[in-house]
Amino acid sequence: QPAGVVAPCQLFITMSLVSLPPAWLSNALGNMLVSQGIVQPCLLIHGFASMLHVLAAFVFMRYCEAKFLGIALADIVFSWVECLMFIAWIIITRRQDYVWRCTNPPPRSEVPGWYSIESMSVNTYLWIALPAAIGVWVEWWSADFTLIFAGWMPGAEFSIGAQGLLLNTASLLWVVFSATGSSSAIRVGHLVSSRDAHGIPVAIEAMVECAAMLSVLCAAAVQLSGSKIVQLYTTDSRFIHEAMKANSAMAWSVPPSAIMSCLLGALRAAGLREYATAVMLAGLCIVGCPLSLWLGLHYQMDLWGIWMGSVI
Repeated sequence: QPAGVVAPCQLFITMSLVSLPPAWLSNALGNMLVSQGIVQPCLLIHGFASMLHVLAAFVFMRYCEAKFLGIALADIVFSWVECLMFIAWIIITRRQDYVWRCTNPPPRSEVPGWYSIESMSVNTYLWIALPAAIGVWVEWWSADFTLIFAGWMPGAEFSIGAQGLLLNTASLLWVVFSATGSSSAIRVGHLVSSRDAHGIPVAIEAMVECAAMLSVLCAAAVQLSGSKIVQLYTTDSRFIHEAMKANSAMAWSVPPSAIMSCLLGALRAAGLREYATAVMLAGLCIVGCPLSLWLGLHYQMDLWGIWMGSVI
């Protein structure tokens, strides 16, 4: 990568490491509560922490002269505040037995909707969790690989900048549909635990249809308004020109990603975690990344070719 980019990025990443432990714990606590149907407190906590995140970033960058490193500082504030709010809410509402005390669950008759499970060993937990985690890692790391590919292109400084703008725009949409994947996993998990075999395909069909329609609308909006969206980030015509070359390919990477997230969530909830991970590895590592490299560099399609590899 360009030498001027490496040093500040390394400092940014080093600072961001402080925010990772509370972010992971917040994610785990939030998922645990949502799986129990406790959604509103999670929404309020995350909403408040997110507003504080934006405010902290503005203050650090504007008044503390931290420049873009103010974003890393804001990430730290956001992650720790959100984590502490989750812990405080769980303790105040006395839900410890349902969140982090798994050895002696209360009797089923005493808690509506509570299903007792056997004590889970670390090995069992890892066997369940790792395939799903690997699938998520592969999905997001493949996006990082496209930035590396952009750094190998002629005019790497502008290619990396433009790719960063496109990835940021796409990630705003991907996060929405990763949430639909989580919802899909929770809904299918409930149906599996209740042995409702007829409800599972109906639920999957409804979720996939909603994700498909919404993602197509999002892709069309990005396709038509791409230049205006990019101009929200920068007014430098060189970055805008480079980004607009691949805007259409980026936009139409959203629908397959949205549908894939729903189906992967359903597969994981149905106990097909290994198959879901294999699909991700095959699609992104065996096909997607090599094809992006091949189209973008070998055939000199630049960023458009890199994004088309992801679409295919």
